[in-house]
Parts: sequence; C-alpha cells; structure tokens
Amino acid sequence: MSVVMLPSGRFRAFARVRKLKDVQTFDREKDAQTWAEKTMARMRKGTWQEKDKHQPGTGMTITQAFAAYTESESWLSKAQTTRTSELPKHKPVIAGLGHIRLPDLTVEDVDEYIAARRKVKPIRNPDPESKLSGAQIRLEVAALSAVLNWAISKKKLTENVTHKADKPQNARRSERLTDEDIGKFFGAPEILEDPKAYAFFIVLFTTGCRPGELKNAEKKWMRDQPPQIVVPRTKNEDPRVLVLPQHTYNMCKEIAETTPDSCKYIFATKKRYEDGYGPYNYRHPWDAGAKAAGIRGTGRVAYSARHELISKLFESTKMSDGAIAGISGHRSAAALWHYRHLRNEHQRPVMNALDRLISDAINREMSPSYPQEGLQTGELITDRDDNIKKSMAPNVWDIDL
Repeated sequence: MSVVMLPSGRFRAFARVRKLKDVQTFDREKDAQTWAEKTMARMRKGTWQEKDKHQPGTGMTITQAFAAYTESESWLSKAQTTRTSELPKHKPVIAGLGHIRLPDLTVEDVDEYIAARRKVKPIRNPDPESKLSGAQIRLEVAALSAVLNWAISKKKLTENVTHKADKPQNARRSERLTDEDIGKFFGAPEILEDPKAYAFFIVLFTTGCRPGELKNAEKKWMRDQPPQIVVPRTKNEDPRVLVLPQHTYNMCKEIAETTPDSCKYIFATKKRYEDGYGPYNYRHPWDAGAKAAGIRGTGRVAYSARHELISKLFESTKMSDGAIAGISGHRSAAALWHYRHLRNEHQRPVMNALDRLISDAINREMSPSYPQEGLQTGELITDRDDNIKKSMAPNVWDIDL
C-alpha cells in the first residue's frame, strides 16, 4: 500500500496484493489511506472484484480524449508537419489503451503497452526477427503524453503517468565520423558515380541541413545570386538559408534540370507505382555508400552529417555558440548541446593546464623557494581559442569570426 501526493494537492492511493492491484484518487490523505487498507483487506479475503475498464463510467476514455485533443487549440497550434508525423502514432495507442478511462490509467498500463509493442514486428521489414525500434515506441508514448497534458490543462486529469513509465531509450548518435570515414563515403562507387547522391550528401555535410528538409527542397527555393537555397519553413517553424559554394550550387542546379518542369523537387525520386516524382529517397544511397565505406553502425545515419558539422564548428573555429546556432538553424544556443560531440583530444589543453596547477602546488610544498606560478583569483585556467588552435593542425576550419 502507498499514498502519493499529486501536484494538484490530491492524494493517489495504490493497493496491491500479489497480482491484484487497484488505484484511486482522493481529496484527503486520510481517505486515501482508509480506502487502500480496506481494498487490500478485501483482496486478501478474496472478496475484491477488479474494476472493469471496459465498462462505461465517469470520465472520458483514452479514445475520446484523443478525439477531443485533435480538435483542440493545443493540437491545431502545432506545425502541419508535426501533426502529419504525429497522427499515425495515435492509432496503436488507441488500439492498446483506448478503452481505459483517463482517471483509471496507471503507470502499469503504460508499461504493459510498451512491453507489448516491443514484441511487434514492423510491417515493412522482411526480417522475421525484427521488432519495433525503441524510438518508434517512445514517439507513441510521447503522443499519449501530449494528450494527458492536454487533459490536465482541462481539469480532466491530475497526473501524467507516462512520466514515470519505463520508456525505451533512443539510439545515441554521438559516434563521430573521422575525415577518413567521410572521404571513404564520398569515394565509394555508390556515391561517387551517382551525381544526385553525391550532390545531396555534399550539401548535408557542408550545411548541416536536416535530411528531411533537404529532400523536400523545391526548385523555386533556389537563388542564383548569391548561390543559396532558401527553406521557407524548417522544423522549428523558422525560415533558413542554405549558403552554398558556387560549385556545390552548380551541382544542385544540374540535378534539378534533369527532371521535367512538372517535378517541383531539386532532388527527386521517380514514383514506382504511379506517374510523377516524389521527394528524394536518400536512405538507399546512404546505406549503400556507408556499407561500402565500412561506416554502418548504430547511430550512424544520414543525420550524422548534421552532428558532425556542428561538432567541427565547436572544435575548429572561434565562432560563438550563437553564430553556430545561426548556421545550424537552431533558435537558441542551448539546443546545440544535443549535437555537440567533441573528441577527447579536444580536452588536452585544459588537462595540461590542470596538470600544471597540481604540479605547481606539489612543488611549492616540497620546496618553499619554488616560484609562485599558480593562478590568481579570477584568472582563467587556459585560453580556449589559442590553446585549441595550437593543439590542432592547420585546416580550412580555422575561421575567425
């Protein structure tokens, strides 16, 4: 038995005896404790009957909550692309939990849903041993969480139980690509001999653009003077300008000219079962090129180009966080930390400086005549820009802004 105080000030009581369990919410802690004690006593005697979540009762069901949520201002205020990608995540949640009333939903229900989804085989994957990815399941739980947050805002619920659920972890994308890896990728026949793939990935690696935004880039977004691609709306709803070197822009323009005027995309893929063109299917050439270069692995996807560019800008330039955010298309510098994966060697100047401080302290204790070389209050351990510059070989990234 346990009683937990909710953020709303109410009290949620949990009663459990072996596999039997029940939960109820009360305004007063004493009422919650009394209910829990009596319920557990009935469970031990065998007189307790499980509440049937399929039967009608007070409060809307998960299915009804999803329907109301998709008509609310909270849903309509989201970007169209966000709504389009989130909507399919509603279906499996409704199928698995839709019959449960909002007040009756527990953490255990969410955990059981996650466990059941982990056993599901993806429809499009021919491998009989394949299972849904953790990322897919997390997105489904996130969709449920959004609905519960909306229900809380409408006073229909007091707690979002998904916050306590044991959600699967996403595959981390912190593994870096070396210059040798990148060279092998672009030198692979699958990329080098495919002008469209070569140009597409060159733009990815040199601009840090999101692959999904670049594959949907339209011909009318291209600007000759100066050479650039103007993306009118990105993931965060802001416009973004992809500044391109002239030779890269020329490659993109040549690719765009290989398709009819009726095709609106710069990088396009001919539809298989109908006439016309759709956004570029970059996944196939990426997999082929990565396999040939020997860089396939967990977390190494086309999106790695974005992580790599941002990490290189941190490592090899004097640009401020705000300037890097401007290049990467982030609204704030804080959003960059998800993409900032510095190599360990980047820490060497600071480690050397710390080593000198400890050595100085030891030498002064061993010999009173040892000269004072320690830092004074307020002094920096090491100058970030100069030491980083000295620790790295000269390269094209030595940009002073």
